[in-house]
Amino acid sequence: MCSMFLCVFTKKRVFGGAPAILTINNLPMKAPLLSILLFGFFTIQHSLPAQVIYVNAAVSGGANDGTSWQNAYLSLHDALSTAQPGDSIWVATGTYYPAADGDRNKRFELPDGVKLFGGFSGSETNFAERDWEAHPTLLSGDIGAPDDSTDNSFNILYMEQVDSTTAVDGFFFEWGNANKTGVATGAPGSSGAAIYINGEDEYAYPKIWNCRFEHNTALYFGGAVFVNGDGDGSVAPQFFNCVFKYNKAGIYGGAILRFGGSWAEVENDFWQCTFEQNQAGDSGGAVYYFETERLDKIEFTGCDFIQNKAVKRGGGICFIGGKQTGTRASVIGCFFQKNEAQTTFPGGDFYYFPVALFRSDVLSFINCKFLETTKGNAIYADILPLDDSTSLFIIDSCWFEKTHPVSINSFDKGVTKISNTVFYDNSAEYRVLSVDSKCYIENSLFKDNTLKVLYSAPNKPFIRFMQSFSHAQISIRNSIFDSNTLGEEGILYNELPAPGDNFIINSTSLNNRELETGWKSNKAKVYVFNSIFIADTTDADLLPLSG
Repeated sequence: MCSMFLCVFTKKRVFGGAPAILTINNLPMKAPLLSILLFGFFTIQHSLPAQVIYVNAAVSGGANDGTSWQNAYLSLHDALSTAQPGDSIWVATGTYYPAADGDRNKRFELPDGVKLFGGFSGSETNFAERDWEAHPTLLSGDIGAPDDSTDNSFNILYMEQVDSTTAVDGFFFEWGNANKTGVATGAPGSSGAAIYINGEDEYAYPKIWNCRFEHNTALYFGGAVFVNGDGDGSVAPQFFNCVFKYNKAGIYGGAILRFGGSWAEVENDFWQCTFEQNQAGDSGGAVYYFETERLDKIEFTGCDFIQNKAVKRGGGICFIGGKQTGTRASVIGCFFQKNEAQTTFPGGDFYYFPVALFRSDVLSFINCKFLETTKGNAIYADILPLDDSTSLFIIDSCWFEKTHPVSINSFDKGVTKISNTVFYDNSAEYRVLSVDSKCYIENSLFKDNTLKVLYSAPNKPFIRFMQSFSHAQISIRNSIFDSNTLGEEGILYNELPAPGDNFIINSTSLNNRELETGWKSNKAKVYVFNSIFIADTTDADLLPLSG
């Protein structure tokens, strides 16, 4: 079934046998045209005639049968129990609670194929009149004593086996508390305090658009949202224009944990979302994604990650690659600031680690900005291709400032490409860039970076500006190194004897300050062609490269 927005499937066994890749949902469009076309899409007909069901907790009089604003349901539960696939539920501004009797187990349950819209004043006659920010609709878990989270709802909204025509749009989720004990780790009640999306052994492809999630807490996974694609599950919800703030998880995913990949390709899994001041007791301060052996590519597009914190790995994003066939991931146009991973290395902003070897991964960061990472590298990636497998790590048109930039472990046939990127005013504990594979740097600027750490001997810094191990080769072209404070091992340092050579071509080095050596030290060979060195202490071992 196709629309102007996407092709969708509605039967759970479409993917039987050897699955082929499907595409679900092209780029959403901006309001107001988005609102008009969005409603047109969401009114796709199913087997029963679609209808609009109205809910307004403040309405007085009327039949309370949901047929109009005047006759709106008072209870959202009533509308959800009545809705059929293809129906839309319009919910007026106000606060709606899963339980009126304090029962923490009660929750709103969204049926498959139903579109749930908030943000109405209660007088609209067409969807384009809705202003969800001016008329906030709150789904609150604060069902007990006010300001006492210990008696709040375990889960505010629950959905299970829902296809891509299912949507939640225009709601504020707050004060869910999934701290239920005596249940399995990751079970409803213990994870996903705002929304629990269950696609275990089945599927789940809902759209979560134009929503805010604040002050939600989970005992285990996904402080705000948990996506369960365990077993044979295929899951890929799409989050668009959502804000996640002040959410906490006891273990993984302060805002969101998604467990499982998808047989269907969903474009822009996270698009124009903001994650701010979320926390995880272990890893994934904002987002934790555990990939499984499926076909999809994960994409973060135009998202902001600000002041998120993880105790261990991935203050912003923690990504565990789980595909033997290789991970495909893109981070495009995203902004990272003051995120923190409290251990030494693992990704204050982004952490990646695969659970399988002999794989071919492709990870790309394009047009992203990384500022003021308080602890951990801005990007930490272990990409482990062995034998005939390959990997590709791309950083293009990015900016790193006042952070601890990049550590990439990529062995054998792995390749790292850095282009059109600025490393400015960073103060790294070990190195600005660490690679374990071939690395190509082009059209980039390294300026005013400082490296400082004591290694073994007292008062003798052990500093590596660019470090390559036994499999690595570094090629630097059309780049500038200006006023960097280096250490005894210079700019290029090779840990072990390397089969490859390093190259500096059409580049400029000026005013760099080293303690002992210049551009290279230890076992590195560096060939230079058509490059300029000004006010530098360059090593005598630099070799000319004939043109």
